Amino acid sequence: MSGPKPRQSLPDFDPEETDEWLESIRSVVESHGVERARMLLHELMIEAKDLSIPIKPPSRTPYLNTISLDQQPPYPGDLEIEKKIQNSILWNAAVVVSDTNRRIDGIGGHISTYASSSTLYEVGFNHI
Repeated sequence: MSGPKPRQSLPDFDPEETDEWLESIRSVVESHGVERARMLLHELMIEAKDLSIPIKPPSRTPYLNTISLDQQPPYPGDLEIEKKIQNSILWNAAVVVSDTNRRIDGIGGHISTYASSSTLYEVGFNHI
């Protein structure tokens, strides 16, 4: 499903030439495929840069929460208990890695790997 395409807000002093360029890129896609069109556009961007033509990259905006803070429901869990559970899981991960490295030389493993995993499990078990 495609909606209206955003257009450049710069004035077009030669709409006929613009239409020719647009038709050309459509023709390239039709005749030679998307990869050829992408290569040509890439080369045009390089040429524009070489000619000192400033071109803004497409804008990407950061995430914006559309629910205001006063409309958000209260946190459904108990942060104090969740923090204690997380600390216990992290402590367990540290002990398992430390104990295994003590018993089996060269086994490797890094505590931060298990700590990261424990955070993922905590989120999965408590928040999804």
